Amino acid sequence: MHYTVLRVFLSSLHLIFCSSATISDERKPRLQVVAFHIANVIEQDGSGEYDKILRELSRETGITFELKVLPIARARALYQDGKYDCLLPLDPVFEQQHQNHLQSIPFYAAKLYAFTPRRRQPIRNIEGLEGLRAGGELGIPYTKELIDIIGNNTATRLKDLVQMLDKDRFDAIIAYTPDILEVFEHEGIEPLSYDPTFPLAVYEDSLTCRPTDLNIVLMKKINAALEAMGFTHYRPKIDS
Repeated sequence: MHYTVLRVFLSSLHLIFCSSATISDERKPRLQVVAFHIANVIEQDGSGEYDKILRELSRETGITFELKVLPIARARALYQDGKYDCLLPLDPVFEQQHQNHLQSIPFYAAKLYAFTPRRRQPIRNIEGLEGLRAGGELGIPYTKELIDIIGNNTATRLKDLVQMLDKDRFDAIIAYTPDILEVFEHEGIEPLSYDPTFPLAVYEDSLTCRPTDLNIVLMKKINAALEAMGFTHYRPKIDS
């Protein structure tokens, strides 16, 4: 996903990427993090917007983050296999098998909307998709309800989805903002119909870690630092 809206906010933030959640000889805590490669957001060379957040977190908490950036499917599989302490970004609400894992305050909240052909009535809830042909982007996380609605109606690129909607192959497409808005801008496409006040779901881009005793301590430090940096939860949290 592309989160250019973060650039101004993060321009003042300053990481040391460094292995499993153990204590080094210098007693400096470390977390081994596998991350989705998202252009301009998470980059192996440290130039992404979330890389900047991690650098600031490292400075504020003393935690060293050893980051490995991989394609989404590969990163998800390695975390699921227990090869890394944490995955970035991951929203356990969308990943049922990780619901008991630790979730940081989100770095960003990506909103998911139903887009319909131009000048048509926008769809404001999942019920409005019933009986419609809805398309989605392959490999992108959706809620279980939306996965069932989309089925095999997928495309590998957002701009392909928009073209398929224009050709009447779909009645609606499901996409995140700001991703699809950037497609409209970069491709010179007239925006589709949607209501920005009614997202179908919100995906919290969080650092998600395994619930070990040490990780619980480190996550408390991470969340305290994120809160001090001005980040906040987008969904109400239930204390365990």
